Formats: sequence, structure tokens, C-alpha cells
Amino acid sequence: MTDAERVQMIKDTDTEYLSTYIPDYWQMHLEEKIARIHTLQVQAGISGTSFGLVTDFHCGDNCMHSAALMERVLTECGIPYFYNAGDFVSGMGIIDPADLIREIVVTRRLFSRIADKQLMVLGNHDMAYSTYQPPLYYAEFLTKEELEEYIFAPQRAFLNRVFGPSGAFFADDVDHKLRHITLNTHDTPSDEIGPDGFAVYNKFRLTGFRQDQITWFAEVALQVPDKDWTVVLCTHESIGADKGYVFYNQELMLGIIDAFRRHTAYRAETCYKDVAGYDAAISVDFSGKGGDFAAWVGGHWHRDDSRIWDGVLTIASVNDSMHNSALSPFVHKPETITEQAFDIFTINKKEHKLYATRIGCGEDREFTYDVF
Repeated sequence: MTDAERVQMIKDTDTEYLSTYIPDYWQMHLEEKIARIHTLQVQAGISGTSFGLVTDFHCGDNCMHSAALMERVLTECGIPYFYNAGDFVSGMGIIDPADLIREIVVTRRLFSRIADKQLMVLGNHDMAYSTYQPPLYYAEFLTKEELEEYIFAPQRAFLNRVFGPSGAFFADDVDHKLRHITLNTHDTPSDEIGPDGFAVYNKFRLTGFRQDQITWFAEVALQVPDKDWTVVLCTHESIGADKGYVFYNQELMLGIIDAFRRHTAYRAETCYKDVAGYDAAISVDFSGKGGDFAAWVGGHWHRDDSRIWDGVLTIASVNDSMHNSALSPFVHKPETITEQAFDIFTINKKEHKLYATRIGCGEDREFTYDVF
């Protein structure tokens, strides 16, 4: 499919129809997976709960059944939230910004029936476009104001969310004492354009956290009501799945999380000579406070992955789109249950485990997180 054909497909998308339509070949699979989730929820007891994670939707390269599938699972399993973890757009290198915005809007419309449950996280493709020819792919970007208007502002309509800087926010599953935190890993210092006509800070390629988000994360988002609460963090990139990947202030963030779960103090600062604007410092004390930290989840890599970084569990889930990565053992095929892929995580606080039930392409997974 050419870029022009993808753009036309997005323009012709019947979002109202697709938001409810589930093909017959999905029915048996859904029944089996919903039964598994119910079993895991019963085993977890009153302190257990579930949440969804769909990532790398890439709407121009997607069979677009996941919104209807997700709604059915959330409804039948009583699940309050799911993360839409970024890269909503097709990710074409050459595209007009108006078409990029159209793809974001189409994704929102597809999931509109469960918008109150959707926690949208910015991906690296969601602001990047090019009107230039190769090799200048992803050399232009939506502004902070446009990202606010089309991604972050629509979520502010829901009163169950507390917003911080750069589109970061958290939402509480109060009944189960689970806090869902989202952060923006592509928050650059400015939208400044350099003398060469290109952005000084490349939003597509710069990944990390700046001071304002770090401070808000430590001093607001992680200040849970009591130590019985558990936290899940979602960003587009689940850190460190590729060797050599630069993630500014990764170590500082891991230090904050470790202090939260160990109920101790943490103090650190960073200095990056290569990219101005990512220097940061934090001093936070969780003594007598804090809670449990289950996992840092996300996508980006188009494959399943899990790592332990400084004691912190990080999990990546395979892409929901039709892109087949050479690094993933799973193959997406249209008009089969492998055409979509997303996870329903069930937390068992008694066992300190996360059970990931895969809807569609891939396999169920199981993880253990440490508590102190």
C-alpha cells in the first residue's frame, strides 16, 4: 500500500461501524480469553484488579478491530482502564501534517465508546511527519499546542485524572488501590527551529524526561494515599529493550521508583553535555510512605520483551498493527485472530504477580514483582 493509499484509507474509515464490529472468527478466542481473565481475577481476590494495554496501533497499518474487542473484554471483565501506549498513527515518512492529525482523530473516534477508560500515551510517531523527501523522514513535528489540542486536551474532560506537565497524568482505580501513571517520553525543551529550517530538538529521536516531569512524578504522582497502594507506570518506550538506546534520565527515574518501593530517600542529579535541557536533579523522601511498584509497561519495539532494571520490572508488548518485526516470533495475518494483539494484565497483590492475557497474536505471560 502506498502512502497516498494509506491516507485515503484513513479518510474513508467508518469509525462508527468499526468501533462495534467484531468478526465471527474472533468469537471463540474472545470467550476463551475472557474466561481466563475471570479465573485470574477470582484467584487474585478482592485486592486484585485488571487493566488493558494496546500499543503501536499504527492505524494506517491495522485491521482496526481492537477497539471493539477491547470494549467487549473491558465490559465483561469489569476492567476500569486501559493504556493506549502510543504510535496511534500509521508512521508514514512523507505525510502532510493535516493527515497526521486526521489519523490521531480517527484513532480517538475508534475508541470513543470507551474513551473514559482510555489512557492515551504519546508515541514517537504521533507528532512526527515530513514533507521532505528521503533521507529527511520525520524531520518536522506537530507543536506542543497541537499535541495538547488533539491528544491531551480530550482526556481532560474526564474528572478521574490528575494532570501534570507535558501531558503527563495519573488515574486511580480507587476500589483496588491501583494508580495508573502515564508520562511523555518525547517532551523536548522547545519547538525552536534552527537556521537550517529543521527542529533544534528532534521529537522523534530524543527520548527521555525533563525536570518538570521528573519533579511531578516524584512529588505528586508517586504520593499515593497509603502504603497499600500499587503503582503501574506506562510510557511509549519500555526502557532498555535495545542495547545502546539513549533514554535521558533513565537512571534517575529508576532511582526514584526504587526509593518509592523500598520506602527510602533518594537524591541525584544529571548533566548532559550533548543535549541541553535534560539536566535534572531530584531529592525525595518516601520514608514512612511510598507503596508497591508493579511494572513499567509500554511498547515501541514491536515485540514482547521484559527486563529487570535496578530491581524494577519493565514490560514491552508486541504491536497491534500488521507490521511483522524480524525480531518477533509472532506473525500478523489479516482475517485471523493474529491480526490484532493487545494484553489484559491482572495484578495479584497476594502473590505479587502480573498475569498478561494476550488477545490475538502472541502468548500469555506471567511476571513477578518485588515488594518490601
